[in-house]
Amino acid sequence: MSPKRSIVISLLSALTISSVFNVQALGQATMIWNDSQGLIEASQCTDRSVEEIPFRVTRYFSNISSDKKPNESLRSEAGQIQFQLPNQSLIQLLAQGEDRHQVRVIGASLNKGSSHHTGTAGPNYGTSKASLKSAKQKLFIDSRSALQINDYVFEIIESKPSRAIPGTELFLEGSLWQVTLEDEQYRMTECCVGKACDNYVLFDVFSKDDENPVAQVGVSARQTKLFEKISGYTAEDLEKKLNAEKKEQQKKEKQQQQQRQQQQNTQISSSSSLPPPVSSDVASSIKAIPGVEVVEGRFENIVCMEQRNASLNVRDESKKNVLFKLDNGAAVKVFQDFGTQSKKLGKETIEFIKIQDVETNKVGFVAKEFISQVSSCGSVESDEPAQGNSAQSTSSDPAAKFLEREYLVCTQSGSPLSVYDTNFKKLSQGYFLESGEKATVIDGTLKDMPTPNGYKYVKVSTESKNIRYVAKDFLTIGKCETSMVASGTSVNGYFFPTTTSTGFSYIASRNRPRQHPGLTGFAGYRSNWGLYGANRSGGRSHAANDLYQPRGMSRPGKAYTQKYYGGPFRAITAGRVLRKPIPFYLGTFETAILHEDGVVSRYGEIYPTTVYKSSRVKAGERIGYIKWVGQNSVAPMLHFENYYAKNNSVKTGSLRGSKRINGKNSRRSEHLFDRTKVMRDLEAKSFR
Repeated sequence: MSPKRSIVISLLSALTISSVFNVQALGQATMIWNDSQGLIEASQCTDRSVEEIPFRVTRYFSNISSDKKPNESLRSEAGQIQFQLPNQSLIQLLAQGEDRHQVRVIGASLNKGSSHHTGTAGPNYGTSKASLKSAKQKLFIDSRSALQINDYVFEIIESKPSRAIPGTELFLEGSLWQVTLEDEQYRMTECCVGKACDNYVLFDVFSKDDENPVAQVGVSARQTKLFEKISGYTAEDLEKKLNAEKKEQQKKEKQQQQQRQQQQNTQISSSSSLPPPVSSDVASSIKAIPGVEVVEGRFENIVCMEQRNASLNVRDESKKNVLFKLDNGAAVKVFQDFGTQSKKLGKETIEFIKIQDVETNKVGFVAKEFISQVSSCGSVESDEPAQGNSAQSTSSDPAAKFLEREYLVCTQSGSPLSVYDTNFKKLSQGYFLESGEKATVIDGTLKDMPTPNGYKYVKVSTESKNIRYVAKDFLTIGKCETSMVASGTSVNGYFFPTTTSTGFSYIASRNRPRQHPGLTGFAGYRSNWGLYGANRSGGRSHAANDLYQPRGMSRPGKAYTQKYYGGPFRAITAGRVLRKPIPFYLGTFETAILHEDGVVSRYGEIYPTTVYKSSRVKAGERIGYIKWVGQNSVAPMLHFENYYAKNNSVKTGSLRGSKRINGKNSRRSEHLFDRTKVMRDLEAKSFR
């Protein structure tokens, strides 16, 4: 396989995620940080990979096992304790020694769960007096307590002035920062502002409600005020924090709902500043939620976005935080007594109005420009029936039209669905859709086949941009359960991770039981690049079995470039997802699963948002899609690593180490093992 991109951290696993922002290719800074100017556009930059960066995170080291995690001590050159620094603080290495390092504190972690005071000598770092004193003396830390930062994520607690990240709605305060990795190396960029040039460490920046980075920012070791007030988290700490915040938000919403229920004088109706409603009142079709008041009245105002499949952020009263999202076409009521309120987000001033979602009765604030009348919204059908989650037409007229919108293909068995071209011809290639794949109805006129078979067909646009006829009975608006069930041949409870044969791409060509004719055109397949232990750049060894797949198989959605897909992959056996997909290599992602057989498997070179939001997977469950890196020397592949889950690091998905394969460092945990023989036997029995 080509060099990898890996960041070992689990982000946002407690929240429902949807991609909102588009950023440039991973590994390229979109902005750099300047202490006086804030975030500025990166230009004249040259990227590279490096083994070391000057940043470290602190964690108290002790040979004694204990549940307590005391602060780390910052000492003088003579060894005297000067300060107590909380765990998961960010520091800069000034000079490295065998036993201790000279450091500068960039930001003391404000995470309450990151340290426990144990009464050791020295004041806590972070007070103005302590910070001033530290700037005037040399400080040292135990070398074993200064860790690489790739397993940690940092939340910006305070930024003065409070700034929005250019081109996004995300403010610096509350944003999550993770160092960027490629091929287990850090990514840096050298950028010039005028005649001044500097080296910047790249960070991926996330919001708390989106697992895809909204930006990539370079930070110089000489300008780090951005990180002065932070909270540092491990994957486990972050998951606990986000779960707690979610529960607190739900509690707050429940209290607000109860308060609104008690306010008899609240008047909600269509806003007088918007066009008057003209369609019929359908409030009776909305079911009341127990304990929540459903306000009577007309709600012909809807979310109206330019793109039919887009969604709208609904924010809290501060306008900084996103509470939930509304799909295009969602019906809302507008609080007449609120009027409008201006708020500057980034460089734009936005007019906000207060709305209530008629389906859930949740209340929040949205940009006024995206709320309009049904009849005046071009991206939403004005005659959409309010029938819940059903896609069926309510008309008995055989010429009735099916609702033109996006659906999921859903077959009862989970097998692919046969579809037809515009002349109702069925050919051998490209004329089927996977169960769970998306299809957008572009002509809802119900049609019979030339030789009727009992089904009515509608014209759809597939994720691959093809125009096909599909039986309407196999289209659903809701979740398709069969798209997640086991498929293919099971061998003693195990499923081969890909859904088609790899042509034994992970076995030396001279020993392959058979070749795959669709893969022989790739140099990587012919030259055995996919083998465990194969040579890689930088003198390292390959740590995986690369499971090649032909190009042109199904992909997760039409938002993904058509040529960059290699079909679905599935769980080799039942297990628990350790983390959602995180950046891996050349725009691909990876995830890790702890399986019930005691093996942790890393599934790499996949799409970012296709692992289902469940903590457990079934044997053979389709959990995502393979993404091609775009290099013609290699086919789309599933990068498949396996580890014995013998320690807590592996069990939590931290897989970095220095295991040697064929005398070369693999940069993987000592618990990595070769699963080639098992994979060969499993593939031979799965695809006959």
